[in-house]
Amino acid sequence: PDWFKSAFLGLREYVAEASGANQLVILYFYPDGCPYCAQLVNTNFAQRDIQQKTRQQFEVIAINMWGDREVVDLAGSNTTEKRFSVNNRVQYTPTLLFLNEKGKSIFRANGY
Repeated sequence: PDWFKSAFLGLREYVAEASGANQLVILYFYPDGCPYCAQLVNTNFAQRDIQQKTRQQFEVIAINMWGDREVVDLAGSNTTEKRFSVNNRVQYTPTLLFLNEKGKSIFRANGY
């Protein structure tokens, strides 16, 4: 959805912005053409109550697990979406990684 953010900015900045707005961050890992990712986005996140609650409480950052776009990771290092996904052991999609206000992983959902 258009309300998902891209990982072009540094992830630390996204975490800080979300924290300032009393929100947490969800990293949404996907590959292009993933039918389960489409199901999550087009069915679940299309429901008004789920979308509203998610948008109120979280910033969602979309990361293409096979992508070559640059990401500044939580340590401040430059990497690619692909390398960042490998470093976070993403094997199933969609993977949702919930981060607290300090950027630490607090929950992980692997697959639909």
